Amino acid sequence: MIKNLSPSRASQFKTCPKQFKFANVDKLKEPTNEVQAKGTTVHQALEDLFELPKEDRNIENLHNLFREAWTKVRGTDEHHNLFSTVEEEREWGVDGLKLLNNYMTIEDPTSFDPLERERWVRGSIEDLNLRGILDRMDRNEKGELIIVDYKSGKAPMAKYKEPRFFALKLYALLIKEEIGEMPAELKLIYLKNSTIHTLKINEEDLIESKKEKANKDMLHGALWCVGGIIVTAITYSAASGGGTYIVAWGAILFGAIQFLKGLAIKDNL
Repeated sequence: MIKNLSPSRASQFKTCPKQFKFANVDKLKEPTNEVQAKGTTVHQALEDLFELPKEDRNIENLHNLFREAWTKVRGTDEHHNLFSTVEEEREWGVDGLKLLNNYMTIEDPTSFDPLERERWVRGSIEDLNLRGILDRMDRNEKGELIIVDYKSGKAPMAKYKEPRFFALKLYALLIKEEIGEMPAELKLIYLKNSTIHTLKINEEDLIESKKEKANKDMLHGALWCVGGIIVTAITYSAASGGGTYIVAWGAILFGAIQFLKGLAIKDNL
């Protein structure tokens, strides 16, 4: 049974339940790929940028921070086999620098200081413990709390933006529980196509997020459970002449747990 989960992993359950199961139930580890390494290195450079005095937060220093962050990890077991040639690594690095160039066109890091960076957030929704790291928290000119997340990928069309805020809504719930202050806005900064998406929120919105999560848990749980039962029934029927059959306990139990978890959350709202 899953007891600890990050908001990002919870969001993964919405977008791809099978991938979620492989990673969190079956515990199948995937090796780090080039895209993940680039995203992590870009995030580290942006975090380190705000360690500098405002007057030093320029593109040249940001590029150097990216190179320094990569130099620190490129020889580790996780990263040393990512590239077949030096040219592949160079192209990867150039693309990472382009993402940082894009960042500098959509925000002016000399104009503000973040309230917090890389904040660990912990809390629970019903029996599920949530924990994760927030990229950044700011205050706007009204003094309101803003939660910010960097995305190294491409932004969706504006009309499809809201589902991408699901993880940040969960973070907002945890922040409200931790510090007693409701964030006023969520901000996703997409570096691939230099786009910022924002979403104003309130407590009613976050309650709706809980309901949405509960409904998704119930739906996907039911599908996994029914799928497991169908597989079991088909293989049992095929083995009626004396062969062996498969009882898909994993899918049935996973589905039942998710369904009941969603039902419990919904009943308590």
